[in-house]
Amino acid sequence: MNPARKRARQNASLESSRQCQKCLQSGHWTYECKNTPAYRVRASRSQQLRNPKLRQPFNREKPPTKDATTTSKNQTLSESSSSSDSSSEDSESDSSSEDSKFD
Repeated sequence: MNPARKRARQNASLESSRQCQKCLQSGHWTYECKNTPAYRVRASRSQQLRNPKLRQPFNREKPPTKDATTTSKNQTLSESSSSSDSSSEDSESDSSSEDSKFD
C-alpha cells in the first residue's frame, strides 16, 4: 500500500477519536479550541471519603503485558552476557597457555 494513503487513513481515524481537553468536544485539538472551557463538577476528596458512592470508578482497561517488554530486555541482556562470556573464555584460554609456557 502507498505510504501516503496509509498515513491519510491513520489521520482520518485520529480526527474522529481526538478530543479537546479544554471543552471536551471531539473534532479538534486543545490548541485549536475557541470554545469556553468546560467545567466538570466533581466531589471533593473529603466528600468522597464520607460518601463512597461519590468515588469515580477506576479505569478498567488492562495495562500492556509485561511479556513483550520482558522478552526484549532478556534478549538484550543475553546478547550482552554472551559477549562478556566469550571475552572471559578468551582470557581463561590465555592464562592456561601462559601456564604451559612456564612448565
